[in-house]
Amino acid sequence: MSRQIRAQFQVTPVLIDGNGFVLVSGVPARGDLPRAVARLWDGLPQRADLHPDVWEPIVVAPGARVRDALRENAGAKYSYRELDDFTERIERAVRGTPEVSRVTRVGLLEEQVELLYSQDRIAGYGIVPGH
Repeated sequence: MSRQIRAQFQVTPVLIDGNGFVLVSGVPARGDLPRAVARLWDGLPQRADLHPDVWEPIVVAPGARVRDALRENAGAKYSYRELDDFTERIERAVRGTPEVSRVTRVGLLEEQVELLYSQDRIAGYGIVPGH
């Protein structure tokens, strides 16, 4: 794939493997860069081997705000409730096998809901908190 990138952009990109990301630097900014990256991504023969939560590639133009680009293109996230439900299903499935005598889920978080409200607005609706 590195040869494909070099041939297409006439540069040798630098790959930086970060904590949860891979940065490709040294690729000139061109209008067709997002399409070229999408074509390379779609053409990866090992796509099926990638973790399903891997985000699609994000192209950030020079001078653009990286944080904003990440927010706009963020991949799927799971709530703690969704993760809890998923691990609970796994627990039930594993517990149902005769080879398993004990299943323990760790890292569970208690659900907590915090409400921030204006007492004046609540009173305007005729609601008295705590009653």
